[in-house]
Parts: sequence; C-alpha cells; structure tokens
Amino acid sequence: MPIITIYIRQGRSEEQKAQLVKEITEATCRILNTQKEKVVVAIIELPDTNIARAGVLVSREK
Repeated sequence: MPIITIYIRQGRSEEQKAQLVKEITEATCRILNTQKEKVVVAIIELPDTNIARAGVLVSREK
C-alpha cells in the first residue's frame, strides 16, 4: 500500500488539495500499477511560523 505524505504551507483551498491528491493518486496507480483504493495520501499543512528558508522563519520574511 503506497502511503504518500505531502507537506505544504497553510492557505491552499480545499479544491486545490482535492485536485492535488487526485492527480497524485492517479500518477501513483499508473507508475506503481496499483489500485486507487490502496493509495493513501496525507496532507500536512504547516503555518509560516513553522517553516524556515535560509535560516529565517517564513513568517518573518518580507
């Protein structure tokens, strides 16, 4: 059973997340030759206070 974890910044719409998991599931089934019922996708949303780039919290970039 493929289990896929996606980390993204908060703020994406439910529709965007639905499209993302749909397309990732389709690609996984095609590439791994498995059934969509066996594919699990977990989205973990991170606030900007929990993400850093170049040693600076994204929430403090500007």
